[in-house]
Amino acid sequence: MKRAIHAFLLSAAVFMMSHAVLEAADAPPQPAKGEEKKAPADAKPAPAGAGQPEEGEPSPAEKVPAPPAEEKKTTWLDMVKISGDMRLIYDRIEYPGWTPEVPDRDRLRFRARLGVDVKVCEEIDIKFRAASAESRDIGRGGANITVNQTMTGGWSKKGVWIDIAQVAFKVPMPDGFPSLGFVGGKMEQPWTCPGKSDLIWDPDVTPEGIILKTAYKALGGDLEAKAFTGVFVVMESVTKAESLMLAFQASAKLTMLEGMLSVCAGIGTFDFTAARGRDVFDYSGTNNSYGNSTVGTKYMYDYNEIELFLEVAGDLEAGGKKIPYSVYGDYVINVAGGVGENRGWLVGVTVGGDVKFTYNYRSMGKDAIVSAFNDWDSWGGGTDAAGHKIAVTIKVLKNFSVDLLYIVAEKSISDASVANRDYSRFIVMATVSF
Repeated sequence: MKRAIHAFLLSAAVFMMSHAVLEAADAPPQPAKGEEKKAPADAKPAPAGAGQPEEGEPSPAEKVPAPPAEEKKTTWLDMVKISGDMRLIYDRIEYPGWTPEVPDRDRLRFRARLGVDVKVCEEIDIKFRAASAESRDIGRGGANITVNQTMTGGWSKKGVWIDIAQVAFKVPMPDGFPSLGFVGGKMEQPWTCPGKSDLIWDPDVTPEGIILKTAYKALGGDLEAKAFTGVFVVMESVTKAESLMLAFQASAKLTMLEGMLSVCAGIGTFDFTAARGRDVFDYSGTNNSYGNSTVGTKYMYDYNEIELFLEVAGDLEAGGKKIPYSVYGDYVINVAGGVGENRGWLVGVTVGGDVKFTYNYRSMGKDAIVSAFNDWDSWGGGTDAAGHKIAVTIKVLKNFSVDLLYIVAEKSISDASVANRDYSRFIVMATVSF
């Protein structure tokens, strides 16, 4: 072994010495120290200005190409983005007079979310988010329409659940062609909600399935059209057919007046398969239909929902400042056979920037939608109700905001025998995000 090492070191030394000798042989002879380089005897003197670049001609230094810039190496830190938020909530609910056994309720709550977005490559993106959520029945997971936790339970440890776990694939397309991509897993809502409407979907709902989506821009980007279609698993079953939701939505947005005005319109369908005759979709395990018609604990009707929506948005000029605004409407109808109270609608307006005011009014028929997934704040979630929602959002700091929310509604609007349907709710939320 020692002989091999010695031979290797000797060979390396000989190689370096021979390399140095060859470089010295190739180099031009240098004048001795103190001796100036002399021109040949028969050399003619150079004319004045010789060796200087002519006017307009780059100097020799300028002719030397700049060394290539070092290519920045991509690290895992460049691929990963971390985000999240923490929210503290005060929630007061005043229940209808026809439920005297349920007292008005005051409670403190919180919401915590932490997400990671990893851009694996130009074509693949992975998103994961964990969130707080209450669970009322072990084995069914956390609540599907809220990630708020109530401060209670003798300081018991609170649950953290998988809120988002999705992978997105972007199909490489030639320039000028519509974009094309797939998303699969427990995902962010892929549908467009005008004015952030929660008529059909609570903002905290994260559906599970796979979708194909596309988008296209024209007129220099002023016209944007997009669409998606997908299959979502609502309830898997071993003994009967799975309950799925087949979804499609298409929308177009036209921006005008140099960005001062935009109009967005769209249509969507949400078809729940095998809903009629199966147990209601209740994460708590208490067989609560949240307003939908039932026979015992099973749905009485199918739910084939069609949605139409319109939103007009832009900026108002006031005191030299631009104030954003949005006016919107959302309409849904259940076209399944035999359904009576099958319509729901919402109209609303939002005005402001750092201080934002929102008002909307909504009415939801008893069987217009599947009641397990719409807004939880309005009248406690579900259908068969109507009411007003007023909200003020104040941006206190860059990543800190305060929301004030007041709801006045009537429940059980389809039952004329109910004398007092009033329901009111007041919510204060302080949110820090990063």
